[in-house]
Amino acid sequence: MRLRLWDQKYREPDILLLRDRDSRLRQKKFWDGADLAIEIVSERLEDRERDLVTKRPEYARSGIEEYWIVDPEQETVTVLNLGEDVYTEGAVFVRGDTATSSQLPEFALPVSEILDADRSF
Repeated sequence: MRLRLWDQKYREPDILLLRDRDSRLRQKKFWDGADLAIEIVSERLEDRERDLVTKRPEYARSGIEEYWIVDPEQETVTVLNLGEDVYTEGAVFVRGDTATSSQLPEFALPVSEILDADRSF
């Protein structure tokens, strides 16, 4: 799913969540916002840089309240929360933990299940 961050700037997070409070944000070809974006860090070095560094200020600028970074290499799930205009690290979860959301208390996923999920889709 494409996500428009701002005019002419798009990203395609691995997982997006947008609560139903404003259906106008759901366009046919892209979403115009999200409450939660989840990125699974790619293996190649330049892709890791993009996923771990470049996207963080972009998602913050677009106002995404929570950003999860799933890093299969490090076996971590980092939950970032948007402050004024930058993310702060809420928590880093490892295998054996259950990753939780500060924005969505009912949303919790076992880290082992996230890391072991079939990525063939």
